[in-house]
Amino acid sequence: MLFAAVLIWAQAVAAAPTAALPGWMAGCWITREASADAPRTEECWTLARGQVMLGSSHSFVADTTHSFEHMRIEQRGAELAFVAQPGGASPTHFALIDSGVEDGRPWLLFGNPAHDYPQHVRYALATDGALIGEISMADGSRVMRWRYYRQ
Repeated sequence: MLFAAVLIWAQAVAAAPTAALPGWMAGCWITREASADAPRTEECWTLARGQVMLGSSHSFVADTTHSFEHMRIEQRGAELAFVAQPGGASPTHFALIDSGVEDGRPWLLFGNPAHDYPQHVRYALATDGALIGEISMADGSRVMRWRYYRQ
């Protein structure tokens, strides 16, 4: 009986979803724009070390900053959370609600239904190697999307 209980527990632990820090996001990424005076956004992520990856985002036109954001992805046991601090504001936490691999490329979806906007934050690696960042409401409305390329 004890052996059966241990076996059932071991199978449950093995079947539980685990999430690892997304090392595939590490590096500096920047949007490509058609002209020098078009808005650009740069996003940089540290290597996955310990239980956290640190990120920063900077939106600018030429020599004028329009916005910045401090971010992190934290590993909490088997769970991941995305934490955003736009403009240095208080942290807003988004729990990992889904993840997967599509066409051989990983993606992560974080959510916080109690937040005003955004309620979803999604990152995906595109087939051409670009990093896609997307924010939206939980119902998929009010989508904003960025396509970043490695610097």
